[in-house]
Amino acid sequence: MESLSACLIVQNAEKLLPIALESLGEIYDELIIVDGGSIDSTCDIAQQFGATLIHSPWPEHHAQQRNVYLDAVKTDWLFAIDSDEFIDLNTLHFLQQLKLQGEQLISELFFLPRCWISPHKLNQYISSSPHYPDGQARIFRPAGLRYQGRVHSIPVGISKPRQMLDHLGLYHFDLFVNSIEQRQAKVAKYAAENPQDGAAEFYIPDQNSLKLSDWSIDSVLPAVADRLRQLDPNLPTVELPFRVFNAQARSSKTAYIIFPNWQHLTAAAFAEIAAILEMIALETEPIDLYVVGEAGDRFVTSTLSNLLSELRLVHDAVMPRSSQIILISPQMQAEILALQPNRLVLGYEDAEAAAFAEDRLICWAID
Repeated sequence: MESLSACLIVQNAEKLLPIALESLGEIYDELIIVDGGSIDSTCDIAQQFGATLIHSPWPEHHAQQRNVYLDAVKTDWLFAIDSDEFIDLNTLHFLQQLKLQGEQLISELFFLPRCWISPHKLNQYISSSPHYPDGQARIFRPAGLRYQGRVHSIPVGISKPRQMLDHLGLYHFDLFVNSIEQRQAKVAKYAAENPQDGAAEFYIPDQNSLKLSDWSIDSVLPAVADRLRQLDPNLPTVELPFRVFNAQARSSKTAYIIFPNWQHLTAAAFAEIAAILEMIALETEPIDLYVVGEAGDRFVTSTLSNLLSELRLVHDAVMPRSSQIILISPQMQAEILALQPNRLVLGYEDAEAAAFAEDRLICWAID
């Protein structure tokens, strides 16, 4: 497995920094934050998240400040995020895959599409040019690289192919949290540096020409969604489709998860299943994971198998060779429960099976 650092430059970022850091889900091996002289609680927040905090007075030069964390990073990969941004679950999953399979990749620099949150509604982003896709060079191998650019800094020195990750989400708060006066001041500052800078069309857009698209609150970690609701209480509430029947195993450590339609597995439901599998990943005894479904659900077995293996690697656990994931038909579910009560079964809702599981197992049901 390869290693990953998450890196930020910050200054007086107490309002949004917790959202940025929460969205990372502790995917990083090291968190490096370069503070430019904050006088609010930014540094305290950084330390609460376990960051390596570097104090470097703001030099009025973005590349110079970012090179401070480049000098400190020791990992194979670097993910750069700003304090007024957050990532979705797809990006989090990509970073996990990067750590597991990064040595197999040809590209050493990845661009993410940045989604500018609407000035008026938090669960919408601007999906028209120039705000989207606004590709950002954020994931790369840091060895031998330097940032260049006083205002718009980019890493230089990579000779291998670059890749745009269109399916990932990097969300940007600027238009939502900053007043028009604040944005006008930023544009004036950028123009003083470079009269040809196109910042105005980004920060002071024509409201009538913007195309807006919705993004789903269940595409981020639940903890991130909770923090976002503190900014906008009107955000829709997403109730995770789980009912916990019994929080403690009575006769075994087995979990029984019931899910009616794997083809409509949401990001939020997948995140909860991942949390359950994370507990299983720490088991040292063999566990057979039974997935109840039809032939069309076979993609689930490979997805869950890969996820379970990843989680074991994350926790340095040794997966017993006898553990396996098996696809079975719904008709076999009752038989499996009756004959293999100490096995883990994921499957469709069945009243009798659920009642049996409630008495014997840790049991979740997904509507």
